[in-house]
Amino acid sequence: MHCSALTLLSVVGTILNIVFTMASGDGSTLPGLSNLSAAQIIYQNVGYPGFMVIWGFVLFTTQAVVIVGMQSNARTVYALSRDGLLPDRGLFARMAPNHVPCFAVGLVVGVSALLGLLNFASDVALNAIFAVCTIALDSSYAVPILCKVLFRDHPEVNFKPGPFTLGAGKLGKAINLTAVIWTSFVCVILSFPTEQPLTAQNMNYASVMLIGVFLFSAVWYVAGGRKTYRGPRNFTGGSADAVLRSGGERPLTDLVSDLPTTHKPILDADDDEAEKASI
Repeated sequence: MHCSALTLLSVVGTILNIVFTMASGDGSTLPGLSNLSAAQIIYQNVGYPGFMVIWGFVLFTTQAVVIVGMQSNARTVYALSRDGLLPDRGLFARMAPNHVPCFAVGLVVGVSALLGLLNFASDVALNAIFAVCTIALDSSYAVPILCKVLFRDHPEVNFKPGPFTLGAGKLGKAINLTAVIWTSFVCVILSFPTEQPLTAQNMNYASVMLIGVFLFSAVWYVAGGRKTYRGPRNFTGGSADAVLRSGGERPLTDLVSDLPTTHKPILDADDDEAEKASI
């Protein structure tokens, strides 16, 4: 089902890009007063009333995407804090009584709001952040694919494919490598400046920000992260090495004892409900 949804989105997205390109005219009016090319193209083709209707749907969709993105970020912050990778003493892994990591959600919302304020200060900085986020997201897809291609047959990995798999043959490897190469190409393109001649005002600082993120992460990992991080945990909260030490899967009730007090409410329900409530 997920594969079908991606196929549908790819087809619809391609058609939408073709329509926008054909309806854009000679491009001399773009990006328009709003500084948004898409908005200007819609306006000059359907007029003001039609624009207001269509743009309302665009804003609704954008809000939905933002909510999903913030949820994903909150889940990541929660997981990193839970697994001991953040220097926060587990603060952002604490759960509210309704099983929501409120501290993690608050952090993501606060940082997002502060980054949004950059729009009033510098378009260059804001565009660099957008580029960095896209590069980071695409890289997060490419790295696991590359690791699977390189290490799936390693005795310590014991890779087990899910319900949908491309197989370990030449076709599967070719598609996986194509995905990695294309993602790498996109990441490079997103690091290029968008205007010429290049000046300090139109420079794309995404690459500089990425280097800063890598350096900060490396320094923190060497300084303290490697001492507290022991690998990701499954949804029950048990660490991967604890499962390995036990010689296999451990009962849910045994894993509860491994959790900090702030994590235990998520496991008060039965197994199915716990899985639904977990993040």
